[in-house]
Amino acid sequence: PQEFKIPALENIRSLFASSHNPFYSGFGNRVTDLESYLKVGVPKHRIFIIKPSGNIQTNNTLFHTTYDELNVDVDSLFMDTNNKFSK
Repeated sequence: PQEFKIPALENIRSLFASSHNPFYSGFGNRVTDLESYLKVGVPKHRIFIIKPSGNIQTNNTLFHTTYDELNVDVDSLFMDTNNKFSK
């Protein structure tokens, strides 16, 4: 799976200036998704793996959430500090 995903993500990234990473976070359901997102520069703590049960976790084993709980926290987790409208 990462043999396809990494080149696809790198292709998207090439559309932006080399000083800008367009990927803020990543969501996936496999360990290979973690590898793919890391390869294109997504910080490990912003890669979310969705388990078959619907639970979501990061590399931080203390952080567990669900889609409903993530919806409540979305503004604090994904705030763009460079955007004046996000503050």
